[in-house]
Amino acid sequence: MSSYEWFCYQPSTPQATVKSDIFALGCAIYEIVTGSPPYHEFKGMDNARGHVERLYEKSQFPDVACLPMGDLMLACWHGKFNSMREVVERKRQFKPPKACLWDIIAWWRIVTAQYR
Repeated sequence: MSSYEWFCYQPSTPQATVKSDIFALGCAIYEIVTGSPPYHEFKGMDNARGHVERLYEKSQFPDVACLPMGDLMLACWHGKFNSMREVVERKRQFKPPKACLWDIIAWWRIVTAQYR
């Protein structure tokens, strides 16, 4: 069994599955890139979890258009992948900016090493 933080949980998937793990991976990438979890601004608000769950149910996610790997995060959140192997393959297409975020790349290599 797995447990998810309030900001990386999809109520439509009440149990841990490959899809829920990939969704949570999108949230983890977001947190690494931005330094805060998705919808961190709602933390401490009454029923923050319920509010974020409703946003997710409506496929409303944080704006990632200008973030490194934004397309990857959105694909994770929209359920575009059926396996972590597919996520890894998509990530390999990612071309980091010249001012590369080495901590993200190093983290990604550690996470995906078992899928090579």
